[in-house]
Formats: sequence, C-alpha cells, structure tokens
Amino acid sequence: MALATFKHFPNIKEVRGGLMFVVSNELITDTYLLTNQGELWGKWLADYTNMESAFTNDTWNANPSGLCKAHCVVLECPHNGRG
Repeated sequence: MALATFKHFPNIKEVRGGLMFVVSNELITDTYLLTNQGELWGKWLADYTNMESAFTNDTWNANPSGLCKAHCVVLECPHNGRG
C-alpha cells in the first residue's frame, strides 16, 4: 500500500502503516520511505514473479498457514483440514 501511495501521491515522502491483530491485541507498525522504494519494489516483484510463474505453469504448490482450515476453499489440499 505504501508503494501505491507513493505512486498516486508524489508529494508524500513517508508512509506509516500498521496491522492490528484483534485476537492477540497486537499492533505491528512500520515506516516506509520514498527513498527506499527501490528495495520495496524488489521485494514485491519477487513475490509477483512467483505468482506469475504459478499462473503460467498452472502449478499451485500448497502453502499452509493458520488460515487454511477456516478460509481455504480448496478442499483437496491436505492442509485444509475440512476435506
């Protein structure tokens, strides 16, 4: 979101963001600087390249997380827990 903010609002030089995890009552914050956008784009593009490759090759490797059982619609996945 910081990258989108920098792109759409060129006068902004710093974005302070946070994620609030309600159940554990944790707030994780970070500050993103326009001067570091090259590093931020590199990280984002690496993830995007992996997704693009998965789409091109139609290869979707399982990536288990705490969201599998409650939210994943892929019942065939061994990590789903509902199949």
